[in-house]
Amino acid sequence: MVVTVEKLISGGEGMGRIEGKPVFIPGVLPGEKVEIQITEEKPGFSRGVLVNILEASPHRVAPPCPLTGTCGGCSWQHLDGDYQRQQKALLVQEGFKRLGAQVIPLPQVIFGDLWHYRHRIQVHRDAEGVTGFKAAASHKVVQVEFCPVLSPPLNGFLKSLPQSPGTSHRFLAFTDGKEVWAQGRDEEVSLRLLNKTIHFSLEGFFQSNLELLPPLVNRVLELCGTGESVLDLYGGVGTFGTFLSDNFTQVTVVEENKQALALARKNVPRGQFFLGTVEEWIKTRMPRPQVVLVDPPRTGLSTSVRKALIKMRPSKIVYVSCNPDTMARDSKDFAAGGYHLKTLEIFDFYPQTPHIEALGLWTLG
Repeated sequence: MVVTVEKLISGGEGMGRIEGKPVFIPGVLPGEKVEIQITEEKPGFSRGVLVNILEASPHRVAPPCPLTGTCGGCSWQHLDGDYQRQQKALLVQEGFKRLGAQVIPLPQVIFGDLWHYRHRIQVHRDAEGVTGFKAAASHKVVQVEFCPVLSPPLNGFLKSLPQSPGTSHRFLAFTDGKEVWAQGRDEEVSLRLLNKTIHFSLEGFFQSNLELLPPLVNRVLELCGTGESVLDLYGGVGTFGTFLSDNFTQVTVVEENKQALALARKNVPRGQFFLGTVEEWIKTRMPRPQVVLVDPPRTGLSTSVRKALIKMRPSKIVYVSCNPDTMARDSKDFAAGGYHLKTLEIFDFYPQTPHIEALGLWTLG
């Protein structure tokens, strides 16, 4: 079956049509004419796999990793770097139109190295001794001896892991580009970031692209500005709150993970802290902060949180998002509540993948 690919969609697959019905295919690019095999039929769409490329896009490149299509990571290695960034900007722009009912300019993309950027990994070893990363949408472990997106010290760590059969195991590691922290040996990492030291746990979340983290922190600080009070919601270990404490008299960090909040207490001087979900926090408090910073999970802000933020009437809402689709949905409510989107930028933390990190500023009035 022959299909012409119309566009890429959130998640990175290409979309074509068969008699008007959408079909989603991984590994293809807009404008390509491809032969596919249908693997799944649903009432409103189909899924297929690429069989042959009949007319290739000029933006297609040969993936350098031999595990492309087998390993569950880096599903966009077949796009050249400039085209990856262009497509991410288009996906965000289209998402705001489709989900946020807003027409926005094409966002600027801040980017760094296409390779060797990952400073944090999670490696699996199965009962047969196979050590590597999991296959896409599977628990199967793919043998990995070298990964081109890892910082060199982590490739050294990967090679050092035993291949012996036995019980399944998970290995966590982080590097600052020189030293390596490994699970079981180092439970807490102390990272020098800009002019401060950030403490975080290997078991918890921390950004893995250390080249782009400083410019993101600096841009968040620039958008937040200075003042009396700022709320750092979904604050994690206080990565942003650590620096906001230099610019605001009062920094309140809200985080539901007990271990992360304990580390935030070490990281954020003079901070105020709340252990619990943002939903729990807003039930008992209705402050009037000047600025609210949110960095939610992929699900974005719940309805109750969106309503509470609008009721608080901060002068600014600064939003760090790992899912621009839910950010666009939330933006629709901000607009209805009197807020205007002033700036929206993409930070390409994960080249070779369709994953998008975005930063936006909404102002009141």
